[in-house]
Amino acid sequence: MSTGQILLVIIGIAALMILFKFLFRPSAHQSQMGSSDAGPAISSAAKRMGSVAKQATLFAEASMLLVNRTALENDGPRINAALFMAGAVGYLADRKGLGDTERFAVMCAVLEHAGLMTEGEAYTFASDMPAISESSAEGQLRNKGRETVHSWLSGEDDAAPARLAKYVEEWATA
Repeated sequence: MSTGQILLVIIGIAALMILFKFLFRPSAHQSQMGSSDAGPAISSAAKRMGSVAKQATLFAEASMLLVNRTALENDGPRINAALFMAGAVGYLADRKGLGDTERFAVMCAVLEHAGLMTEGEAYTFASDMPAISESSAEGQLRNKGRETVHSWLSGEDDAAPARLAKYVEEWATA
């Protein structure tokens, strides 16, 4: 990934944080009535979201380094890789206590940044995630992403992100 693309993701996340700040700032009436406890909560949520976005982006970049990009031209391996990434983002979001809106925003950004989907595709894909059962084939692919990022962060397997390359090859030949 180029420096320009990384900066674009960081700028996008910063814009989301600013948007959340303006959406949830207290009104003039609330300011006159006293200080609100929402400010620190929003700041904390923005920090958690930024942390998840950073970890997810690093994991996606590391995972995509060895992936055969030609194999991703087919929808099957590409969508399976996106499900894998969705699982990784889900694990990170659960770990930091992100809500659905923040999880959705990070997932869309990571899928687009990894080159797996366009913005519109990522939006539709992320919107469909809550309907996927854990026991379904798609749910199992998500679980692979969850398990892989867990192995990576816990230090059990420093080469865990490279698993995606192996999976993509399997999916491409299936």
